[in-house]
Amino acid sequence: MTNSRGSAGQLTAADARNEGSPDLNGNGSTADARDSQSPPPDTGATNGRVTAALADTSDTLLKRYPGQEQETQRICLRDSQFEEEQVVRLLLQELHDRGFTDTFNQLQRESGFTLENEPVSQFRNSVLAGEWSKVKDSLSTIGIQTPDNLNAALFLIKRQQFLELLEARQLKQALLVLQNELSTLTNDIQQLHRLSGLLMCPSVEDLRTAADWDGSSGRSRFVVLESLQTYISPGSMVPVHRMETLFDHMCPTSVFPQELQFSLKGHQDEVWYVAFSPDGRYLASGSRDKTCIIWSMSDFSIVHRFNGHQNEVAYIAWSPNSKYIVSASSDRTLRLWDVEDGTQMQVFSGHEETVTSCKWLGTNDRFISGGLDHRIIIWDINGTIVKQISSPRVHDLAVSSDCSLLLVADEKTDIHA
Repeated sequence: MTNSRGSAGQLTAADARNEGSPDLNGNGSTADARDSQSPPPDTGATNGRVTAALADTSDTLLKRYPGQEQETQRICLRDSQFEEEQVVRLLLQELHDRGFTDTFNQLQRESGFTLENEPVSQFRNSVLAGEWSKVKDSLSTIGIQTPDNLNAALFLIKRQQFLELLEARQLKQALLVLQNELSTLTNDIQQLHRLSGLLMCPSVEDLRTAADWDGSSGRSRFVVLESLQTYISPGSMVPVHRMETLFDHMCPTSVFPQELQFSLKGHQDEVWYVAFSPDGRYLASGSRDKTCIIWSMSDFSIVHRFNGHQNEVAYIAWSPNSKYIVSASSDRTLRLWDVEDGTQMQVFSGHEETVTSCKWLGTNDRFISGGLDHRIIIWDINGTIVKQISSPRVHDLAVSSDCSLLLVADEKTDIHA
């Protein structure tokens, strides 16, 4: 504190010394107090006021800087609209990622919250250490709930293990992983052929180039961990770089709503995607509860509830005329729904892993989808596959307004055109 004066209504020792206030002897002269050789007696009212001020100042400091006394009670200076545990876990993740180990540990002790529970923490450490047998054993303990998601996560793990065995030139063990494990986790023959072709790479450098992979000592294990989080609830494992993602979202306060206007209640689990119809009349939402809901924007009522997906609904796209939606799911299918009469028109099966994104192609009869199976598919609304394109693992798609350019965001750091 740079100001020697205490808070309003308090008198500090510095005030008594500098402003001619009653001295510690109670004689009214600071010079007399300095010249006195005897210890100052405890003289009642004046000393009591100074002592009380010092005590008040000490209490104030302890409140401002908790932890200076073991039994200091924590004081929250303001209420928040956010759950305290979620805020603390975001702070813990950022401190951990930036290497502030002591502060990270202190915040965990003081708050009583942890960044991750013990099974998730062990899972993370095992992935980053390349302990693949431990990773496989811990999959069932970290909240991956459906068999399809479990298989997809296991495929990512075994693919990384396969590549690391090739890197170590343990070709026999790599072949066993490919034949006995990877081949049982996917029906994508093209992907299995690509992986088997890597057995022929004459050197580690050729392997890394052919597989578009930077090796076990690079970022590949971090990439696998990030991809695995697709199948793990954010409540169990905070998404990577979460605080940076929130900071990057900037919106002028003049146009951004400042107060809650209405809550739409209808889903039974986490809502994963929302999209307004082009005409502004409806809102579509997709959820982990496997359903899509169409909401009226005039009175916020539920117009339709669409059931049919076997797993989470991860993405929704409106047709240009606002009459249809396409929903994409981790059950590896897409479904076409008629918003006017509330019926399912078509089921689209062609992806071998989670379908992560879909976009309409400027008209009301064709759309495009991408998934984690290295595949982009163009469909017509009758269910016919118009074209298939090999691609990186698709996390999102964007199509230019004239449909001449397609952008693909992969699981690493790249955008492909």
